[in-house]
Amino acid sequence: TGSYTYRTTERNGQDVKSTDRYDANFTYRRDAAGPFFLQNSIGGRVDEVKGINHEIQELVGVGFRLRPYENMELIIGGGGGVEDYDPEFDDTRSGINPVTNVFQEFTWRPFERATFTQEFNYFVNPDQDEQYNYVLSASFRYRLTDLLGFEISFNQNFDNDVGNGNVRDDSRWRNAIIVYF
Repeated sequence: TGSYTYRTTERNGQDVKSTDRYDANFTYRRDAAGPFFLQNSIGGRVDEVKGINHEIQELVGVGFRLRPYENMELIIGGGGGVEDYDPEFDDTRSGINPVTNVFQEFTWRPFERATFTQEFNYFVNPDQDEQYNYVLSASFRYRLTDLLGFEISFNQNFDNDVGNGNVRDDSRWRNAIIVYF
């Protein structure tokens, strides 16, 4: 998955280009025994709104998949690894740090062409637990044709320490047209 956000804001009646935000994540899951799986996740982000020049994470972990109904799936799990973090602010968080993570995903397909998803990821530095962040997202997708659909989504990204103890929160509502291929 990946996203790019270009923002403009209005100050004193004039549109002003705000800062950019982009991220990419790759998750590989391999079934282990029964509903359990092993996971490797690689992610990166640049968030100029918050002052994050770059953050790259490599995490390995385990998870549990529960399917109470055919059209519903719940995933929970956790893992650990390392991150390379470079904030705009100079402080001790810069560089390579350990990171642990818990995650939860929920997917429901109430109709053949409709999907509701919700995800929560919580990351913390086990050496300094005041350095944490979480991502909460929810979306509704409807596939109009085999190649075209739309999405309404909400995303909240909270960082407790982006450098020098600065707290940053960012919430977005997004409407999107999706091209499937």
